[in-house]
Amino acid sequence: MKIWSKITESILSCEECTKTSSLLESTEGLVFPNPYDYCSQLNLLLISWAPPGKPYAVQESHFFHNAATPDRLRTRLFNGLSKARPGLDFDPLSPRSSLEMFYRSGLYLVPTIFRRIKNDARPNTHLVNHSSRVHLQEILDFFLTRQSRLPVILLGETPSRAMGRLFEAQDAGRQILSALRKPNMYLYKLHGSLNWRRRTKKWERAAKRPMRTIS
Repeated sequence: MKIWSKITESILSCEECTKTSSLLESTEGLVFPNPYDYCSQLNLLLISWAPPGKPYAVQESHFFHNAATPDRLRTRLFNGLSKARPGLDFDPLSPRSSLEMFYRSGLYLVPTIFRRIKNDARPNTHLVNHSSRVHLQEILDFFLTRQSRLPVILLGETPSRAMGRLFEAQDAGRQILSALRKPNMYLYKLHGSLNWRRRTKKWERAAKRPMRTIS
């Protein structure tokens, strides 16, 4: 069984990714704490599209899990989760303590593409396919060897497209891809393999609602 640090190190040093001209070379600030150092089981996994790249980030070190820097996505998610889940009081102005609360609550976030995209450009199909079928698959396998079920929220089109392609041999994957014609967020549940769950216009609603199995 691979250990978390080896998985994240191999992802950030991937030779295929370094050959991709649309990705920035720097991996500064891209840190991925092991979620199981903080909780025994993940209650919710959020999948975004990529770490922020230029010109929107003032520094390339900005990243969701890097408490030493600001991050727009982290601020938005913390504000939304605080409203959606009573008892969680994330303070975007105190990222270190809020991130620790985030992890200890069984919450975690991974990007679809693990390196920064130049100028936040739209990722090409090859990059999305490579990252989902190699890196994201490895991350999901790591989680699912430790727990049998894992609720997942896909934050936008790119992670939805990646998950759809990753599971395109299954009916669930085909439903994800067909749903991409509507600009929504998506909620699924991993149960050994991906099961189609629910589509909602607001990810905050998805975070608030209990999970129900759809046969």
